[in-house]
Amino acid sequence: MPGKACSPCSTTTYMSDLICITNRTLCGTNFLGQIRKIAEARPYAILLREKDLPEYEYRALAGQVLAVCRTYGVRCILHTFTETAMRLHADALHLPMHLLRDLNNTQKARFSRLGASCHSISDAEEAEALGCTYITAGHIFATDCKKGAPPRGLSFLRRRSYPGLRHRRYDREKPFSCAARRGCRKLYYERGNVL
Repeated sequence: MPGKACSPCSTTTYMSDLICITNRTLCGTNFLGQIRKIAEARPYAILLREKDLPEYEYRALAGQVLAVCRTYGVRCILHTFTETAMRLHADALHLPMHLLRDLNNTQKARFSRLGASCHSISDAEEAEALGCTYITAGHIFATDCKKGAPPRGLSFLRRRSYPGLRHRRYDREKPFSCAARRGCRKLYYERGNVL
């Protein structure tokens, strides 16, 4: 993710507003080196999305990424593997909806931040009802990881506010135009004032 805000979007760079979502296949051979560079820039969080890995490989990688994130004071959000997140004492977990539905209240209580990937308004409403503190909404723009699937576009977000969740930015229009120029694939919503 770029470290500079596009000038029409803001006059100040706030790396703390960004959640960087990983894809190690795009990094070449030094994935952990790239994670360190991202963590040094101090985004709000790094979401370790490597869901194609078997859980034992993900656990090993997650332990390394958590260590880097803790060194730089950056939240690390683990993805998909609830047991791994609990074993590694992660405080944040992101799940696809089908796994979120199976999470029990004891498991939910282990995480201060619980998120879900939402692809419709009904997904967002369900995620909130299931206790999510944030959601990602996508995909908004065309992306190679969703080849052939038409993007939902900005109208998907403008059509209706997500109940109980607010956009991370304060000006509703600036994030949309800024996201388009940055090439963002998802936009992020949270519950409450502080994530």
